[in-house]
Amino acid sequence: MKPMNLNGNASNRKFMKICTSAAIAGALIMPLLPEYPAQAAPSVKAVKAKTSSPAKSGFSLSEDAGLRAAKELGLSSNVNKSVTHDKVTFTVSDFIYDGNRVSFVLTRKAADGTKQSFQQWLDGSKKIGDPANHISFLINDKPVNTGGGWSWLEKGGASNSLLISTLNSVILKDMETTEILQIPDQFELGVKIHDAKKKHDYVIKIPVKKAGKQNILFQPEETKILGDNVLKILKLELSPISVRLDMEMKGNSGEGVKDIAEKLPDEYKIDGFANIQFELANDKGIVLKPKGARGDGRGDMYWFSGTYEPLKERPKSITVKPYSERNGKKVYIPKAEFVLAVPNK
Repeated sequence: MKPMNLNGNASNRKFMKICTSAAIAGALIMPLLPEYPAQAAPSVKAVKAKTSSPAKSGFSLSEDAGLRAAKELGLSSNVNKSVTHDKVTFTVSDFIYDGNRVSFVLTRKAADGTKQSFQQWLDGSKKIGDPANHISFLINDKPVNTGGGWSWLEKGGASNSLLISTLNSVILKDMETTEILQIPDQFELGVKIHDAKKKHDYVIKIPVKKAGKQNILFQPEETKILGDNVLKILKLELSPISVRLDMEMKGNSGEGVKDIAEKLPDEYKIDGFANIQFELANDKGIVLKPKGARGDGRGDMYWFSGTYEPLKERPKSITVKPYSERNGKKVYIPKAEFVLAVPNK
């Protein structure tokens, strides 16, 4: 699954290098692709959504085992929301929110004479500085500082449908605070698709309710010390279709994210930047397959979020294993590991 913003997300599960707080603060809205100036989104008038026929492809065609399971378990729904303007229609079909991420299928159909795949439309103009087509998100009509990832439902990008996952990482309330936005179990999601050439925002509003009630949530008080920084698990949540880990690394009051990196031992850095990732393993030593990761920093705090494929069976425990990767080899940090016992049913 590709990152939704080349500057704001870590692709291939990499823990992002810690950068300056000024650079991080410049990212309020994370678009799909390509990158565009990050700023608070202007108010837009949502076009009334209407019912349309469902997309032919969906979660059942995804390479994501969790989304296939969501379809099989009946946890996902076909919301079938569409919006049309100037002979172009966008439709959201298969949809789920499991507490760890929002995932949905988005389809673009054009009857304006153009023959573009979704990928060609997203790519748009190749000229630097030209306006870019992009996708951003709102919660209860407020823009949110979130990224995510996408993949094609058909190889080669010839399809007119995307599989999008978002709201899958720590989200800050605004560009100034370090306060984390808490996503409720019920809310209205706005999917805003900006067409740069038409200078139009397509907005689809979807009522969202957290699927299932079988999640296991860990929010331990235990902390670890790493280079004089305090490492803590904000949450580890296991759902029937995904696993999500949110970590926090906090420096001393008045320090910045650059100071946090400087205090780390050299073996955990590359070119002066933090190089720490997180592996999850069950009590049998089976490592969970990562799906994506993202890191953000501001002030004296840094956050990591990672999503993983679901567990096939309920474990006795989960171990969070920080590590640094050098020359293709993992260097684990045993003193910073967390072992969490999973309660019986």
